[in-house]
Amino acid sequence: MHVRRSECMRRTECVRKSKCLRRSKEAQKTLILQVLLIFICLSALGIMIFPASTEAQEQVKIITVTVNKGDSLWKLAEKYDNNQMDLRKYVDIIQEYNKLNNVTLQPGQQLKIPVYHNGEIE
Repeated sequence: MHVRRSECMRRTECVRKSKCLRRSKEAQKTLILQVLLIFICLSALGIMIFPASTEAQEQVKIITVTVNKGDSLWKLAEKYDNNQMDLRKYVDIIQEYNKLNNVTLQPGQQLKIPVYHNGEIE
């Protein structure tokens, strides 16, 4: 079977266009994957730099309390916690905030107590 030259050229041109289209689709896929990878990396970096924690969003008011006879860190934590967190954690925070090496309190001792609130400070 004899094929005309012009028909042959059209076939060759179609094959070239189809290869070109395949290459451009592959390039588009590669570009999309690269953009997606960059977005994921930037998101992960943002999470590491600016972690979303509920404590960071809470406002805090520092009050000074004078320890009375019979007071303990646990009792003070119960009094000022406002059901915001686990009391064990709150006792630890008060202890760290006041740089206390132990939980023994003396009457007349001054303690700074962070009082946490969601939204506004009382």
